[in-house]
Amino acid sequence: MYCEQIFTDSPLRNFSYILYSEDRNKVFCIDPWDAEKISEYLKTKGLKLTHIINTHEHRDHTRGNLGLQERYQPHILAHEKAEGFIPCQNQGLKGGEKIAITDTSFLEVVDTPGHTFAHLTLLLHREKKPFAVFSGDTFFNAGVGNCHNGGDPEILYQTIYEYYRLLPDHLYVYPGHDYMKNNLGFTLRYESDNNQAKEMEKQYQKSSQVSTIGLEREINLFLRLDSPELRREIRHHFPNMRFEGSSSNLNKQFFLALRMLRDRW
Repeated sequence: MYCEQIFTDSPLRNFSYILYSEDRNKVFCIDPWDAEKISEYLKTKGLKLTHIINTHEHRDHTRGNLGLQERYQPHILAHEKAEGFIPCQNQGLKGGEKIAITDTSFLEVVDTPGHTFAHLTLLLHREKKPFAVFSGDTFFNAGVGNCHNGGDPEILYQTIYEYYRLLPDHLYVYPGHDYMKNNLGFTLRYESDNNQAKEMEKQYQKSSQVSTIGLEREINLFLRLDSPELRREIRHHFPNMRFEGSSSNLNKQFFLALRMLRDRW
């Protein structure tokens, strides 16, 4: 099974992804931005697109659907709540469903609301073992999604803390956008002594990078809410906000405050 990350060079720095089996009978595109660019890639590999999966309904993740549908007639899948909002959608997906790529590789559908209420995450199992997570706009390198267009930050907190926080360290993270540079700047603004983020910022200047969940635990403030420096910074910026209660309640309060700080960044 092969997996290719395609940087679209769009104003929103979108990523699209191509997955295909060795026999080339199944060829998936996740979140197509540019139908022409995807088609050019497929042509160079001698591939015919069989499936599109949209992580959610926002246009920057679906705008390539129509052009690819006209050219390849692929099966188009997305969250069941996105039906009627996604061009050419054929099938609604529920959490827990599995989409076979090969006999030993498949995508597991995970319901991950917060950025929108029709957002799914795709957990790639390779050789029957968890390998990577396609996170759309829920989880980014050194960040998480916003909730401006049909989302809810409290629900996003639940998704991050009940799902993403518990993922194994070795999983590769394939987000919907390349926001790493800006997000690393945000990390260093509120946790200035984060040496791993400093190193990643230097490396980013040289080449694009794919992170892992383990690395995200070191550079992503939304997974680092117990950092003393971060908590001091958040309290400083919200002097009238009371942070109290159980550990879980504190994490939620700090998460929501951090999301507000990121909205202003």
